[in-house]
Amino acid sequence: MKNSEALYKASQLLQSKVALETGRFSDLNRILALWSWCLQQNTIEGLPSLKEANRTQDAFELLHQTMTAAGLPGIAEYLSIIDYNLSGKDIRELTQLWEEAHWSSANHFVDTLADVDLEKFGIRALPTRLGQFVAQILGNTTKSLLLQGTGSFAFMPHIKASKACLITESESASIYAQCIAMLGNGRILAGKDPLLSTEQADTVIAMPRIGDRLSAELASPFRSNLHDIASVEAVIKQARRQAVVFVSQRFLHSKAGGDLEIRKQLIQNNLLDAVVILPAGAHPLDAGIPLVMLVINHDRTKQASIQFMDASAIASGVDLRHAVRRHKDAEELFWQRLIKEWSDLDSSAVGRLITSKEIAANDYDLSALRYIQPESVRLLAEIAAKHTTVTLGDLVSITRAQNLQRSGEPSTGQLYIEVGSRDLDERGQIVLDDSDRTVEANKANMRLIERQKLQPGDVLIVDKGRVGQAALVTSDCPDNLVAGQVFAILRITDTKKIKPEYLFRYLASPLVQSYFVDVARGANVKVLRAEDLQDLPVPLLELPAQQAVVEQHQLIQQKHQQIEAIREEISQLASLENLL
Repeated sequence: MKNSEALYKASQLLQSKVALETGRFSDLNRILALWSWCLQQNTIEGLPSLKEANRTQDAFELLHQTMTAAGLPGIAEYLSIIDYNLSGKDIRELTQLWEEAHWSSANHFVDTLADVDLEKFGIRALPTRLGQFVAQILGNTTKSLLLQGTGSFAFMPHIKASKACLITESESASIYAQCIAMLGNGRILAGKDPLLSTEQADTVIAMPRIGDRLSAELASPFRSNLHDIASVEAVIKQARRQAVVFVSQRFLHSKAGGDLEIRKQLIQNNLLDAVVILPAGAHPLDAGIPLVMLVINHDRTKQASIQFMDASAIASGVDLRHAVRRHKDAEELFWQRLIKEWSDLDSSAVGRLITSKEIAANDYDLSALRYIQPESVRLLAEIAAKHTTVTLGDLVSITRAQNLQRSGEPSTGQLYIEVGSRDLDERGQIVLDDSDRTVEANKANMRLIERQKLQPGDVLIVDKGRVGQAALVTSDCPDNLVAGQVFAILRITDTKKIKPEYLFRYLASPLVQSYFVDVARGANVKVLRAEDLQDLPVPLLELPAQQAVVEQHQLIQQKHQQIEAIREEISQLASLENLL
């Protein structure tokens, strides 16, 4: 029987006997598994066998004392649960299951617990591959290891340390963390914000709260008012040799709140060793947020290069947040590719070795586009080299729409329809329905309405959210349409140079759509900057060649109409009236 299968059956037996909420029940199962581990490895002297049912309470007391002596919060609340809920027969059945499980190492034991949690409770497994990757960068042994934040304990099984310490704000740190700390010869400092810690270690790994603002009592020593970015400053002082700290992507380019000064400190003091931009889901604690992994090293040689990698480009099209359940193979391929690219940055398509001078020349901006050219940008450059090319800003005026004020002034009686991204169909046309939002014109918003009022020939580009989606305003559009705030309005300045249909088809092409996605910024809401649009290269074909594209555009629209007619026919055939 597989270890995970044995523990899974044990958890089923426990659940049938003990009424606990999922989190506490999971902890109980882990404690009993830890007991089994301690018995097999003889890690606690005098620990009675599980078969000695009349000594169950004694065994838990001894386990509790051992964990308390190791600086762990202990398991006092669980001492009576087994005694009152499980019979001697139940204990013997559990014992038989656990005796069939044999773990080759502490890491094997921890991974088995993670597998059981994943199967039974749908909990995202600990980031084993991320832990291995961090261990590869930092080295898998250190004299002392300091872990900051609740999520950081997941790295303990991957880095051997003579002394290990987990600092967490939680008064009752996870039993899972306690188990790992115990197996890793560590201790837990609970109920303390890591930023207040004066602890030091040779190696530090920090998983702070991403995006949370600092409280008044924490803010004064730090230049940033955000917890994750302030942690960079804290880690610099806490690490004697090296550290890894996870931050939001904002840190790469923001000039607000001291962020720029912290980046300068890292570069000018020769502390930054590596930057790895991770995709959403690479660390389960902040699964929905793409994180950045900063590697800090106090022992860098002068003029050493900085390892830089945009690993989010590797995961393009793969949602790691759901990879465990939906496409685990894809997740494994991602980590294999990441490690391969990291081992050979000289030939990597998503990584580079960069110098401190190069970063300083870019005003200490660490954004990926500063150093790694996406595939779409490279291909567009190749196309531009073969044709007479101008920038989009040379061909159109670009108006970034704003939020239209709807109150505060008496209405003029004029009504306008505000177009949103939901109003664009797959043909790239505006389709209005009964749910369209109307805007009453008044003195306060009339200037914006006039600025954002649509004209035939305008091209709309979504520049916030689902960036890049394009639409062409046709000649039959009503004269009371205004663009909503998600759009940039492109208006051709010289129709003798370029035809609207040609510009629309170019912007709607798969390659340019990929470009928009690649250059957009923002962790949660993607945004196209003005320069992303203005600097886009556009091949300026001769007008006859453009006319051929116009005819192709008309053919595409006809095909869409035929598809819509077929869909309508299928819908009618499948209706209940036709079936009965």
